[in-house]
Amino acid sequence: MRVSPRTKVSTFKKRFEEEFGVNIKCHKGMSMGHIADDSDELHEICTGMEVNRDFKLNISGNMKVSTVEKEVADSLGFLIQVLNPDGSNAKNSRTLGDVRRDYSGGSKKPSGVSVKNQSSEKKGCLTAIAIVPFLWFLFT
Repeated sequence: MRVSPRTKVSTFKKRFEEEFGVNIKCHKGMSMGHIADDSDELHEICTGMEVNRDFKLNISGNMKVSTVEKEVADSLGFLIQVLNPDGSNAKNSRTLGDVRRDYSGGSKKPSGVSVKNQSSEKKGCLTAIAIVPFLWFLFT
């Protein structure tokens, strides 16, 4: 992901979500206590960022949350926190891919209903739809 120092925090967060499938929180510099305003530009919240060149983040889904956060801090000079879908901070030991699956609901089947049951229920409905007009014709 290429990042320009002139990018607004809101744009950076949106692009991060589009590319990696998770939300983040941006801090001013290396301080966990100060959340960056969405209207700030990245060079305004970083420590020592060059303004005249773009930066490249090397992030992948198999990286741990702590590694992703460190990559941003080392490359861009400010802290981020990867967020769970409920807005809480993701655990550092999880991978970015694990957190992303939480956003999409994972690959779990709905509880109590198997795929086989769903298929047979559909067949039963189609059979009933096909038979009802025939039965109506016989009994009227």
